[in-house]
Amino acid sequence: SHELRTPLNAVLGFAQLLLREKREPLTERQKDRVRRILLGGEHLLRLVDDVLDLARIEAGSLPISIAPSSVVDILHDVRRTLEPLEAQYAVHIEIEPVPADLPLVAADRTRLVQILTNFGSNGLKYNKPGGRVCIEVTHSEDVVRVTVRDTGIGIPLAKQPLLFQPFQRAGQETGPIEGTGIGLAITRRLATMMNGSVGFESVEGEGSRFWVELPRENGLGTGTGVLET
Repeated sequence: SHELRTPLNAVLGFAQLLLREKREPLTERQKDRVRRILLGGEHLLRLVDDVLDLARIEAGSLPISIAPSSVVDILHDVRRTLEPLEAQYAVHIEIEPVPADLPLVAADRTRLVQILTNFGSNGLKYNKPGGRVCIEVTHSEDVVRVTVRDTGIGIPLAKQPLLFQPFQRAGQETGPIEGTGIGLAITRRLATMMNGSVGFESVEGEGSRFWVELPRENGLGTGTGVLET
């Protein structure tokens, strides 16, 4: 982790310094090129993080801290993370009102945010301009389910059985949308580590539904609150 992140952070740090240079400011053409360095470097850093997460999970060395967690608070974090992508892809994100009696979940808050952010970012990336991504929460006596629906391009039926395998991108391996196919593999492993599960349904050309189910934390309060949509 250290050997990979340190040189990448140096590249990003000096690129940011170049953009902020006041004494000898860059030309607009040079600034544009430095911004491209930043975009590429930030994308590479995200890929490195994904690969390292997958490696730690497979080695059994990724720490998980399960505690009573509010789904509403988690959705606030997910919404803030996805807002820049919402504008970038011209796709609207909507969070449906949560049930009044929504219980807390037994989960690692950071990792649940990671799972839902992955579902949401995929829903944005593989969507159409003017499309929608909707997040809804339901629960039963035993579990809480958070579902992310999109109006995107959907997943071909032949590709669906391999979707949660590492480096599978459902037919988009050579397409223009960036990614490595690691994210969904990580989400399944993280959910399993939290005693939960993930699943999906998809129709090519119409969109997809991805969900995560986690055990409810009985008797420790409710996860309700005001959620701005």
